[in-house]
Amino acid sequence: MSKPQFNLTVIAGLSGVGKTFIINEIMKGDSKYIHFSAGELIKKRRKNVSHDDLRLLDSSEILQNQHLLIDQLNVEKLAIDSGVHILFDAHMVIDTDNQLVKIPFEIFGKLTPSRMIFLHADPKIILERRVNDASRIRPVKTITEIQSHQDLSRLLAQDYCDKLSIELIHHTFEDEVSIIDKIQ
Repeated sequence: MSKPQFNLTVIAGLSGVGKTFIINEIMKGDSKYIHFSAGELIKKRRKNVSHDDLRLLDSSEILQNQHLLIDQLNVEKLAIDSGVHILFDAHMVIDTDNQLVKIPFEIFGKLTPSRMIFLHADPKIILERRVNDASRIRPVKTITEIQSHQDLSRLLAQDYCDKLSIELIHHTFEDEVSIIDKIQ
């Protein structure tokens, strides 16, 4: 029996850029999509650590968690039909408050994405969302730091897509309709 193939789109960007909002808009009333976030998959393997505390672990644990998310995603795939399109909410870097931890290329290779959408926004907007989101503990950085983190994330996304020979689509959050059209 052959292994089912999945069409997986990585939607990457900084915390607070609007990835979850866009994914929810895409999924409204359309059962051909399923959403997985890296944090939620890791939480299924690390029940003793809160979702918000995952980013505050030391860098070696953060990197170990990336392998846990791959293991959990493979388990989750067993329960879904191969015709379903996976929208995978991810980060290129994790901000631990003390350092940035780059998610290794190896992890994205194991995801086997068909394409990646890098979502970016004005750093002022990201900062405002982080400050005003009481539902999560998000890193609060300066506008300059957010821009720097976003630039690094974008470079990593381009590098990984080049290595995987997949399409990288750059979009601003404000161009929501175009993003939805590209995915659908």
